[in-house]
Amino acid sequence: GETVVTHPRVFVTVGRGSRATLIESHVSLDNSPSFSNAVVEISLLENASLEHHKLHHAKPNGFFIGKSWICQSVSSEYHSNLIQAGSRLTRDEVVVRLNGSHASCSLTGLSLAQNDEQVDTQTMIHHAVPHCSSKQNYKSILNDDAIGVFNGIVRAFPNAIGTNATQHSRNLLLSANATANVKPQLEIETDEIHCSH
Repeated sequence: GETVVTHPRVFVTVGRGSRATLIESHVSLDNSPSFSNAVVEISLLENASLEHHKLHHAKPNGFFIGKSWICQSVSSEYHSNLIQAGSRLTRDEVVVRLNGSHASCSLTGLSLAQNDEQVDTQTMIHHAVPHCSSKQNYKSILNDDAIGVFNGIVRAFPNAIGTNATQHSRNLLLSANATANVKPQLEIETDEIHCSH
């Protein structure tokens, strides 16, 4: 079949005190070469909550790049659950900015890859104000010549006292040729915080 190229862009605002669930699915229907470049921009107002479920599953000739931008207000909650598998290259990038005190986010993901597939996860969480929390927990299962990448950055700004941030990345290699590249990063510009990876 013909090569399919898509550039979807989605804007989501979750209103003050509201709760919502967003399901984002990118799936190939056949073996035609494909490329998808998706952007999701999310704004959470005061006391808003969002569950964001993401599924990236293309055929071996598929390439997927996705980026999510999340901006959080006071006491908002963002939860992301990611499953990515099957593409020649799958890259998921998440940037969260905690702009209101007592905001929290949790990012979880499972990556599955085999043959010469590559799964790539990039996260950046900005603790811009005091008393916010973030949790990251990403896992991958890699076989054959597959490559898995996790690069997670947590940045605590100078005034972000009371920051609580954790990162975990676990990888299961089912082949001697499979590779996992993991790079957790903490950029701490303040005292009175709790960060770990």
